[in-house]
Amino acid sequence: MTETIEKAADAIEWVTPRPAHWNEMTGEQQEAAISLQKRFYAAMHRTPEEIEESRRKFWEGVTPARALPEGKTFEDVFVGAIKDDMTDAEVIRLLEELD
Repeated sequence: MTETIEKAADAIEWVTPRPAHWNEMTGEQQEAAISLQKRFYAAMHRTPEEIEESRRKFWEGVTPARALPEGKTFEDVFVGAIKDDMTDAEVIRLLEELD
């Protein structure tokens, strides 16, 4: 098994050096490191179309922010709601309400 892992590791173009403790890692840890390295390499060598598709998929899952009141900025809404004597817990609760 370790020989197979070594061959696989040598077969890919390493973007970063192997960990200094490579020989002390279990076979499962080495496989995980190789898998991560392959994913990293693939991510760094994507086409512009693949990058755009990744961005599109990411933004599909993002919940749009609630609209601010007309003529107001986030700072107006947030700072205007905080009183000088509020505790940290009260500020956190206020932030949660704004979410």
